[in-house]
Amino acid sequence: MSTVIKPCFVRIGNSHGIPKVVRDQIGLTDAIELEVQGNQLIVRSTSAPRVGWAEWMWE
Repeated sequence: MSTVIKPCFVRIGNSHGIPKVVRDQIGLTDAIELEVQGNQLIVRSTSAPRVGWAEWMWE
């Protein structure tokens, strides 16, 4: 069984709590999803890149 929550990053000074290099590499935005699976914490972006992109291209 896993638990999923959808918090938002809270900026403290210039920090988001996760190094910028890591956030950029995996495409994290302010909208994230945290999932607990066993003893693992999974962090992923909830943004869907290019949503509506195909429709926009053919307009």
